[in-house]
Amino acid sequence: KIYITVEPRCQVIVVTDLRPTLTEGKEYEFRIVAVNKAGPSEPSEASKAVIAKPRFLKPRINKVGLKSVTVKQGQTITLEAPYTAEPLPTMTWQRGSTELIPDDRTQMTQTDKLARLIITKALRSDTGQYLIRLVNSSGTETAECEVIVLGPPSMPRGPIVTKEVTKSSVTLSWMPPLDNGGKEITNYVVEKRDKKTGDWVRCSDPVNGTQV
Repeated sequence: KIYITVEPRCQVIVVTDLRPTLTEGKEYEFRIVAVNKAGPSEPSEASKAVIAKPRFLKPRINKVGLKSVTVKQGQTITLEAPYTAEPLPTMTWQRGSTELIPDDRTQMTQTDKLARLIITKALRSDTGQYLIRLVNSSGTETAECEVIVLGPPSMPRGPIVTKEVTKSSVTLSWMPPLDNGGKEITNYVVEKRDKKTGDWVRCSDPVNGTQV
């Protein structure tokens, strides 16, 4: 039941907040009950049957709800974009300028209120700026967020330069990795190999820079 408070001379009222929510395409009838301090009246005669039509709402994404995420390599990336739109919009996701396509790691799901992107077994290459685009007959809406996938850095770049080699010391320098794993490099570990045994052993304390 819907109770509406009106002024005595009011004859027309627009009701937009109907509960329960009407289902698009279904047929409905309406009736009115007058209410005063003594209670409700008998219901009026029912209206003619009408069919619920879409409201033609342009997509509106709740950009606060679409959050940037940071995950470790191998974990699952989940992006959720709450939205309102009628009729139901088409949904696309992009990483950078590349449109994403569902595959064995990438799933895209959609309800009438929520668009979701799930990427399993995250890779470092999944890092980037993500964009969702919703389109229906009333317009288009986009929103963006950032995804960072953390992992071990790639190997330091060579060639390793040796200088001032003596019996008891040597100066080494190298280039940092091309990929820092999503975080700044904290230190390097220098190892040496024994020519006789072939074993690699640590030969210094952790090094902060690219020279020791």
